[in-house]
Amino acid sequence: MTELEPDMKTTHYWKLLCLVTGALIGAQFASSAATIKNRWSFNEGEGTVANDSVGGKHGTLVNAYFTTDEDRGVVYLPNGDCENWVLSSDPNCAYVAFPPNIVTGYTSIAIEAWVRPTLCWQAYVDWQRLWDFGNSDGTNGVPGYFFFRAGSTSWGAGGDITVPGPNTQTFYPAGCFLTEQAWNHVVWCSDGASGKVRIYVNGQVFARDGFTNTPALSGPTTNNWLGRSQFGADKGLTAYYDEFRIYEGVLSPLEIAANYQNGPGAFPPNYGTVTSLVLRVASPIPVNASRPAEVLAGASGLTNTAVDVREMAGVVYTSSNTNVVQVSPDGIVTAKFPGKAIVTAILGSISATQEVEVVEAPTRLAHRYSFDAEGGYVAYDSVGGRHGTLQGGAVQTGGKVILNGAAGTYVELPPYLLHPTNIQNGAVTFVAWITAYPQNAAWTRLFDFGRREGGAGARYIFFAPNNAVNGGSARLAVSDSSPGWQSEDGFNVSHVLGRTNLCVMAVWNPNPTRRFLGLYLDGTLVGSMTTTKPFSAVDNQLSFLGQSLYTADGWFNGEIHEFRIYDGELDRIQLAAVYQAGANNTNFAVGNMVSMILDVRSPTILLSQVRQISCVINFQYVTNINLIGDPNLTLRTSDTNVLSVTSGGLLRAHRLGTATLTAEYRYVTKQATNVYTVSTNITVILQPCTLAHRYSFNEGSGLIVYDLVGSAHGQIKAGTNTLGVTNFVWAPAGQLTINTNTALGAQDTYVELPAGILTGMGSDDVSFEFWATPLSGAAYQRVFDFGSVPGSPTNAAEPNVFFARGPWWAATTPYYDWVNGSLSAGAVWSNGTPAHFVIVHSGTEGTAMIYRDGVLVATSTTQNLPIRSINDIYCFIGRSLYSWPMSKPGGWFDPYWVGSFNEFRMYKGLLTDAEVARHYALGPDQVIANVPLSYAREGNNLVLSWPKYAVHFVLESSPVIGPGATWTPVSGTLIDTGTELRMTVPITGSAQYFRLRR
Repeated sequence: MTELEPDMKTTHYWKLLCLVTGALIGAQFASSAATIKNRWSFNEGEGTVANDSVGGKHGTLVNAYFTTDEDRGVVYLPNGDCENWVLSSDPNCAYVAFPPNIVTGYTSIAIEAWVRPTLCWQAYVDWQRLWDFGNSDGTNGVPGYFFFRAGSTSWGAGGDITVPGPNTQTFYPAGCFLTEQAWNHVVWCSDGASGKVRIYVNGQVFARDGFTNTPALSGPTTNNWLGRSQFGADKGLTAYYDEFRIYEGVLSPLEIAANYQNGPGAFPPNYGTVTSLVLRVASPIPVNASRPAEVLAGASGLTNTAVDVREMAGVVYTSSNTNVVQVSPDGIVTAKFPGKAIVTAILGSISATQEVEVVEAPTRLAHRYSFDAEGGYVAYDSVGGRHGTLQGGAVQTGGKVILNGAAGTYVELPPYLLHPTNIQNGAVTFVAWITAYPQNAAWTRLFDFGRREGGAGARYIFFAPNNAVNGGSARLAVSDSSPGWQSEDGFNVSHVLGRTNLCVMAVWNPNPTRRFLGLYLDGTLVGSMTTTKPFSAVDNQLSFLGQSLYTADGWFNGEIHEFRIYDGELDRIQLAAVYQAGANNTNFAVGNMVSMILDVRSPTILLSQVRQISCVINFQYVTNINLIGDPNLTLRTSDTNVLSVTSGGLLRAHRLGTATLTAEYRYVTKQATNVYTVSTNITVILQPCTLAHRYSFNEGSGLIVYDLVGSAHGQIKAGTNTLGVTNFVWAPAGQLTINTNTALGAQDTYVELPAGILTGMGSDDVSFEFWATPLSGAAYQRVFDFGSVPGSPTNAAEPNVFFARGPWWAATTPYYDWVNGSLSAGAVWSNGTPAHFVIVHSGTEGTAMIYRDGVLVATSTTQNLPIRSINDIYCFIGRSLYSWPMSKPGGWFDPYWVGSFNEFRMYKGLLTDAEVARHYALGPDQVIANVPLSYAREGNNLVLSWPKYAVHFVLESSPVIGPGATWTPVSGTLIDTGTELRMTVPITGSAQYFRLRR
């Protein structure tokens, strides 16, 4: 953008204060023109009324007065000096008050002011208001409100429109400062329909962003002030105002340029007609990179012939070859394919063109700092020649730089390493090998590239190994604002303190086809997000290793073994190659593909089970790359009715049969796209499942709970309470309710089953099923707990399994737990709510699943506890092993179950989806006993069929029935249709009887 040259005869005191650096990306506003609604020129000379010459909304001067400046009428707000501030809450605060609801209802608005602040801009005195339209509770502002702050030497000017409710939006753009004792022309333009906001100072835009809040969303406003804040603790503004205007709609860049040139006394804006147009696009552009188009217009009424109109409504862009170059409506030029194309910008009858070349720019190593200048103070760049310097107590030794965490100890690299002249691809990859010592102050930095304004960082990209003293989280972030924290794209991962020789890889590719910000540790992606920040967002005036752009942050305490900057994005395979090659080798070529391995663990899978698979690929120079979760990996099965698979590699068996699982990986590089494929067959099989133990709680009296299937009868155990009365009832009918009588002074009743009941089934695959109703919300209540005496929190427990009401942080969220992990059952289990739960635990498959009221609600594929490894000395219903008295320090006592049990069952084997659904439909007092067996003749065959919920029933035949019958399983292929099971047998001509038996 070219500096404006005003007519010094009429506007001799308008001074250009902000120089805009870097590429600015624009977007068009809505096409509606701005209509002036209010204009205060402050020419009254005396009195307390500021006349609105357009809208009649006259203002009132409070502790302010009219005067003159440069022979023009102005209003002056005397709110103290640098040592004696007048607060906004002070009755002596000077301001101008406008009538209520001055901008209420506007969806598109422009505010224009000529203002001369008279105070020194002290650091952190930044919330003085040019204007503030809103509401206050007497102390603080109450959203919504619309304000513009004057800023300080630390933070620049900026503003915001807030709205009531949780979905607020903030925009405090900064990076340009108003100058004291000089006139500043300030314009705010925002439009809710286009979702854009722009701020101009002295004719030039210095802040632009997406923004959808409007005064219409903010609602009514009572306090509409110049120079005073809704927040009483903010300072009042000491300043002169020459003109203040409110428009409905947004002003165009040409109108703003005309207003700035002609000054506050001239109206309406008149720039004449557009006479010239210049188009500038940085060329060549690498494939997939983007560059903003700069469009400069000259007009007959302007002395400045270079007004940036790229965001002006009516500017149209075209490309002569959209296969080579595409241009968005807001002037973003994106390179698609190598070649040349003509880009044209049109405004009215005037047009401008430029030839843009698209080139294939390979990713390259741009800078490498190996810190091998033993004892020296120069950090040599062995690739790009942009050497850095060691500061403070930084020491190079043994091919690494050691930073001691003391203030002033860091490595300073040259400025503008991140700049389009240096990074042609518009994307960058940072790679470093580091050791971050366990002791680090908060918010230390591995790297921080950007600029500093006052004590704050601005327009940067950084990686912080930790954000709290000696811990916290690590963070990768990029910002386009000042201070930077107000508008960051970033994410947190676990801190990296204490990790030795860790390979940190940060990727930022903001190109429109990618928009990726990602962090890899030791070659593995640990966090990523879609970023909206363009490459021009970072203003790389400062480049630090070990120091933050924020002066209050800590200094890195550790070692950096290598630091590299790549021009372009290294993909995950290349990053793995870099990591495997190590810090002393700069190779990132992967070589030829050697093999791709699809590991499904077994060619068979049990019906209704899930399994985590893996898929790895090996190249010539990098091996064992896990592809699961990679967006370029496609997993599919030949028959989704038999077997399905997720993108995360979870197999699920739905129906008996065989399906082919195929993995296809598309490895896309700048040179080519290669497709690698591998397949394998998987058969869904049936495992026998039998009901081993069943407790229906129908006894009605006594202390025995009978096992209706086996002989493992349980006993009701009731401890001694203050009244000496047992705390259980056989009620309601068919249920056992325990520990509900709180008047007895103790909750200590439970059911104990025989020792070894779980492992005695002789299988690592078991299913638990129960119907129960909780009546108290205490955490850690057990439905069941099988194992031995556990350890304390500081001593590992012996293997056990249990189902509990919920942990302390979610006392009513049920979960299943085993020594090596746990699995939440999802939604809250409310007091008084009966529920049916089935837990399917497969030590063979390494899975655990929870069904609730007939529906699968949770799955784990990381369970690795064989049932037979449990030492089930104690088998409790309604009691925790952690309520067992312990002499070890740190033990605790979980509460007993408070509620009722309706049915409890244990199965040897794994129940299927269909069986669980059928059991839930039947209810707690019935088991599947009679299953309908149907038949049909097809030629010389008999087709026998039965419901799928009876999948574990076996088809048997006998030539006779009665006492002498001999029943044998029928051999044949069992077909699963999804709703029923079928088996075809030949008609032999002799009598045969068939039955189903479990």
